[in-house]
Amino acid sequence: MNSKRRIILFVLFLKHWVGILKIPPKSIPKKQSQNSGLTTVFVSMVSQSFSLKQKQFTLIWIQITTLAKKIDQEVYKLYSLTEEEIGVVEGKQKE
Repeated sequence: MNSKRRIILFVLFLKHWVGILKIPPKSIPKKQSQNSGLTTVFVSMVSQSFSLKQKQFTLIWIQITTLAKKIDQEVYKLYSLTEEEIGVVEGKQKE
């Protein structure tokens, strides 16, 4: 498996787990006590934190894919590949 596919699989794996670990405030039962206000604040903070992490992850994923594309283009130039050869390398072979 080439390194580009490994990175993509790793990114998809992380994205999957970030989605699983996201805790929506509705999933935690509200408790009627003196601490309910603190619980609401805590749940809100945790939810915001996970939302921020997911946004940061998406930004990093975009940066990784952009960099991978730039590296691919530089390698194609280095080896003077034709459009047809690039298609073969990228799996976009014309049939």
